[in-house]
Amino acid sequence: MARPSVHMARPSVHLSYSSVRHVHRAIRAADPIGSEGSGGDAHVLRNPVRRRVSHLFAVGALLLTAFVPGSAWAQPEGNEVLEGIRDALEDGEVERLMKRSGDRIDLTVFGVSELLSRSQAGYVVRAFFAEYRPIAVQLIDTSESDGNWFAAAGYSYERGTAPLSVYLRLRRGSAGWELRELRIERTTAR
Repeated sequence: MARPSVHMARPSVHLSYSSVRHVHRAIRAADPIGSEGSGGDAHVLRNPVRRRVSHLFAVGALLLTAFVPGSAWAQPEGNEVLEGIRDALEDGEVERLMKRSGDRIDLTVFGVSELLSRSQAGYVVRAFFAEYRPIAVQLIDTSESDGNWFAAAGYSYERGTAPLSVYLRLRRGSAGWELRELRIERTTAR
């Protein structure tokens, strides 16, 4: 007979009956009542109500740990964050863009580079959006290497004849993927 399994909303998470059983055994091993008598867990197996409660407790504990803030499941993946940054750039939303950034961001606009705080970078990006109002931002290339996500994008703007080149670098921080570098350059003819 196949053992039933529990599936959660995220496709990458699969809790099988054996993993629940493993947690259940660990709980029973810590139970001082279970350490007495024959084999330590015979009392649980003979009492169906207690067995059911123990199983529910084990499954509940596993589900709770899956959604603890700061866990890997609660953090968006790099591609999701890149899409969010792309959307913020395309909409000209400084607050959404800076929400995705780290405490400090390396910002380069047309060759002028500065390491700025999040709020300072927000002022510069707001002025940039006022001068170069976005129409569309298209991610061209993304890659991951050594704990960083890199992306290149084309930035089309009002009154622009050619899109600007935008380069992004994300780094995994304590709260997930953070924008650490934003570089905006004029597209060079090849």
